[in-house]
Amino acid sequence: MVFENADKIFNKISRSHKNFILTEDEVNAWGYQLVEQGKKNEALQVFKLNTLLFPKSSNVYDSYGEILEALGNRKEAILNYRKSLQLNPENTNATQYLKDKK
Repeated sequence: MVFENADKIFNKISRSHKNFILTEDEVNAWGYQLVEQGKKNEALQVFKLNTLLFPKSSNVYDSYGEILEALGNRKEAILNYRKSLQLNPENTNATQYLKDKK
């Protein structure tokens, strides 16, 4: 499945096309489009890619946590929401999620 190798494909493309750039928002939007289409497993891989591309962004871990929860992986979701809060202690979505899961 192509989505499972999204990070490798991105690296290959970006090496051969130096001007190829993805923004955090573009990748996140792509992930949410897949969710809207009912393609949650594919969205999971896209949101995971975003954490690899933008590891210092609170938002990418929040989105990744959201899809993990939607797929029933609460343990991993909690870890990603915690990471999101570490990067941005004012993330109210992550705060509320963690509060609700206690």
